[in-house]
Amino acid sequence: INCWAGLCYHYLGLPFLSPTINMFLSYADFNKMMMNLDYYMSLPVEWVKDGIETDSGTYFPIGRIGDVELDFLHYETFEEAANAWNKRKLRINKENIFVLSYTENKDELYAFEDIPYEHKVIFTSCREKSPSSIYLDNSPWGEMWKPVIATARGSVNLIDMIALLNHRKDYFRV
Repeated sequence: INCWAGLCYHYLGLPFLSPTINMFLSYADFNKMMMNLDYYMSLPVEWVKDGIETDSGTYFPIGRIGDVELDFLHYETFEEAANAWNKRKLRINKENIFVLSYTENKDELYAFEDIPYEHKVIFTSCREKSPSSIYLDNSPWGEMWKPVIATARGSVNLIDMIALLNHRKDYFRV
């Protein structure tokens, strides 16, 4: 859904083990894909059209797997994006999947709990609690993605990324 995982991989010096690095999906498409990951990973990635990043005016390829749209924001060509997607989807370790998302919507917060993976976290500005939620106050930031990305960069010292990724319960710094 955002750049958090890619920033974590860079920070930790690890190879990209997820096909979703350097791209984004809508919340609904991400959940749909995660609810049936094996099916979606078995589908070929297809080009749909080019999109445009509104702030920079940069064009980027948009693809799809079945009915899930993939916005390859950090790729110049669809061929480059498809090659990265196909290479990385083969690296998925099904024994060690960690699912991360974020939302400001309480219905999306609760829907996230249906994703069939034990190790998952959803950052949220909603005051409602769910087993996988981590509350982040986004009011100083304006947009939810900003404090989420800041946790991955370490510029907001709320989360011990290593503890979180190792499924430890002491990941939250007070």
